[in-house]
Amino acid sequence: MKEFNQLLLEFMKEHKKLFLSSFVFLLVVPIRDIILPLLYSNVVTAINTGASLVTPLFVITCVLVFIQVLEFGTDWHDTKLFPKLQAFIRRKLLHQILNKYENSIQELELGEINSKLVKLPSVITSLLERMKTFLLPNILLHICAVGVFFWIDPLIGLYILVAVVIIYFLLLKTPQKCDNITMRRDKAFNKLYEEIDDGLRNLYSIYGANQKEKELNRLDKYSNSYNSYFRKTTLCSFSLRSLVSPVVLVFIILLMVRIQSLVSSSKVDLSLFVPIFFITLYIINSFMSMDDNIKHLTVEWGIVKSSLDILKPIPPRKHKTEVSIVDYKKQSGIGLQNVSFKFPGASTQVLNDVTLHINHGESIVILGDIGSGKSTILKMLLGYYTPDKGVVYYDGKPYDQIPVKELRHKIGYVPQVPVLFNRSILENILYGNEHVTRQEVETMLEEFNLLKEFNKHSKGLDTSVGKNGSLLSGGQRQLVWCLRVLLRNPDILVLDEPTSSIDEKSKKVLSSMLDKYMQNKNHTIIMVTHDPAIMSFANKAVIVKSGQIVGIRPVQKN
Repeated sequence: MKEFNQLLLEFMKEHKKLFLSSFVFLLVVPIRDIILPLLYSNVVTAINTGASLVTPLFVITCVLVFIQVLEFGTDWHDTKLFPKLQAFIRRKLLHQILNKYENSIQELELGEINSKLVKLPSVITSLLERMKTFLLPNILLHICAVGVFFWIDPLIGLYILVAVVIIYFLLLKTPQKCDNITMRRDKAFNKLYEEIDDGLRNLYSIYGANQKEKELNRLDKYSNSYNSYFRKTTLCSFSLRSLVSPVVLVFIILLMVRIQSLVSSSKVDLSLFVPIFFITLYIINSFMSMDDNIKHLTVEWGIVKSSLDILKPIPPRKHKTEVSIVDYKKQSGIGLQNVSFKFPGASTQVLNDVTLHINHGESIVILGDIGSGKSTILKMLLGYYTPDKGVVYYDGKPYDQIPVKELRHKIGYVPQVPVLFNRSILENILYGNEHVTRQEVETMLEEFNLLKEFNKHSKGLDTSVGKNGSLLSGGQRQLVWCLRVLLRNPDILVLDEPTSSIDEKSKKVLSSMLDKYMQNKNHTIIMVTHDPAIMSFANKAVIVKSGQIVGIRPVQKN
């Protein structure tokens, strides 16, 4: 699988020595299960011949000590390798998610994404640990065993070779055969997780409508779906795993018959029988443990394949750049030229051939009914959506020719519903403003008479705002977000209904902030609002209807 292989290759390059050193510890199993039994034969030979036991016992002791050291080394190595692997996978997944949606922001299925972020690092670690501690060591064991048995007796070597080939065929075939079912099982689990997450985010609705029982019944429906795929996965893997026991049984019978024949014909003495006996026990034990490991590998591989779709990029939109009317390359400012856009899967256009130019220093308000395309124009200007047709530009350069960091630095955004990090008030204000000092923040808060208000909290500016900023009022959340943006001093400020959920006191503070911002004559404001107090900062109104600009007029100020 391309994404899985790429992930491992990147980790190997970053931790080459740590990864490669793990192969040394694979020697534990073949040394313990092949070399050690062969050394036992030297003890038997010494007893039979009356020779000294000191040397063979000393060698065996040294090998046992070496095996113990390797096993301790394996545990120590695992404490280094797997935590780093999990941290690498989490960072890689989150990095990919942040990159994936940067130019195509959409409503994310947070429950499903969280499920993948939480379980995927553990599942991949478990999968690789199973390969490191079981699969690869046993491959070495079986290769060595085939070689030893061919040396002792070619027919026994052939028996074990056939058994190994059949069992490894089942090992590889089971995950392939059960791919679709295990992936559906994992998606059903993710859907179950998403359903729980969605319910817990809507407790007010559940309690207010007295729908607890209905939600539990709804959860049962998704649980039953997951349970159904769980059973199907188990049955699918069992259908192939059930063949392991007959193969092992046939191998044991053939081996016993052959060894009996060799002993009867005196081709195998006691010194050779002892290693054959022990090696055979170890081989049989490894075959029988295949059953459980095949089951876990099947499930883990299905989860990995299902979850790694998070690493796949969003397919690029078909984008036509033909423009008309005005040569946008000669324009100083920000704008859209012949832009059309519709959401994936939608049948109607949200924006239809929209052309709008805003000069530096202008302040405009976009007006229109609900669903007319106002907020979509803002998201387009912010670079969060990519048009299906036309060009979004800044100072004559299309957005796809401007580095994202540069664009984000030039344009600030205040949303209708601000969501804050579950960190302190100060951390939220300083987010993206690492160059600003605490003293500068306090000075700015003092200027807008906010310092005393925030200091009323138990730890002042160091007070945690809670999840999504829930411990602050709606007005305080909006002001924290505005302070963060204004500290960056962007060239363009985009506001989407910034006063829809704040009180009059907060609205006055916001107006003061905008007033200070507009003291710089090169600053530009682009807003969607129906609030007369905020609208008064605009000198031009753009009227939008059904995804088209139907008029531009001056703003009448009282």
